[in-house]
Amino acid sequence: MNILYASLVVGAISLAYAAFNSYRVLKMDAGTPKMQSIAQAIQEGSMAYMHRQFKVISVFAIVLFVALWALLGPWIAFAFLSGALLSAVAGYIGMNVSVRANVRTAAAAKTD
Repeated sequence: MNILYASLVVGAISLAYAAFNSYRVLKMDAGTPKMQSIAQAIQEGSMAYMHRQFKVISVFAIVLFVALWALLGPWIAFAFLSGALLSAVAGYIGMNVSVRANVRTAAAAKTD
């Protein structure tokens, strides 16, 4: 089997497994209204941090994109850019799910 196809299949399986686990965790009890209020504040802060981080990193990504285009050609530059964008999406989703999962962990610990 071609290694490209194998990596695409493994990637799709990984995404499906991550979506399944996210669904399982996020359907759990989110705790009391006070817990949810605190969790919302933490989520807003973490998203503000991610947006600030993306603004700073995007400057370096653009510089690297241009340098890669000039030195190695457009295919390498676009491969870098697509990897950087997908990494940013993974970071955003990961932060979002993990912050939302934290309050559910606290709620489960409180009831057990």
